[in-house]
Amino acid sequence: MSNTSDAQAPTMTERIHAILHALVAIATGKTGTVSATLSGRYPDPSDEVTKVTPAQARKHLGRYLSEAMSTSKFCNALPSDMGHALKVMYTITAGKNKGTKVPALAYGLVRIRRDERRTAKQARRAEALAQAEANGGVWTAEGVNDKDGNPVPYPNASQASKAWAREHIGADWWKGDKQAILAKAVISQGTPAPQTTSKTASTDDASIIAAAQALGSKATTEAGARKFLANLA
Repeated sequence: MSNTSDAQAPTMTERIHAILHALVAIATGKTGTVSATLSGRYPDPSDEVTKVTPAQARKHLGRYLSEAMSTSKFCNALPSDMGHALKVMYTITAGKNKGTKVPALAYGLVRIRRDERRTAKQARRAEALAQAEANGGVWTAEGVNDKDGNPVPYPNASQASKAWAREHIGADWWKGDKQAILAKAVISQGTPAPQTTSKTASTDDASIIAAAQALGSKATTEAGARKFLANLA
């Protein structure tokens, strides 16, 4: 007997494809429900149940088809009949899923969803950096630079500390003693942190204390600041 816990969770493409099938059934039948937010450029899976009439389903489907056709070349020739459109497959040509066959329309909508979420994330980061700049300056971490050699800015001490850990300890730094590792992070607010390339951890007591105080700590000693930052982690 197979263990259901071993079953892989459906991909976002599969989830959106299932929603599209549900909408087609409603569009050609009776009012029904789907677990998704339908008002945007794509159906976004959700825990909330949305009631949909046949007319609403047809309107949503038409909009999704139009969005996919205007943003992905492989959706340009999709048939207007949604039942037929859902049967068209596309083979992914790049990335970790290269060679995988997926429903073309659903995958086109997934690409729109991904781009929107990336843009929203970038906007949130930009806003957070602006707020940090207005409140003492952005945070930087020792040795963490962009491709041009400039210090990468972070909106808070916590993110800067984790970036330091990734650079000096490695991507799996969190598998070790997280408190001890983050306590060693060399970070700075306002003035860029030392941009050495050494993988050997060093410390700056003033930076550690400043980092903790910026996050609400009343610590005035390096030991107290380290303890506070470790608890946040």
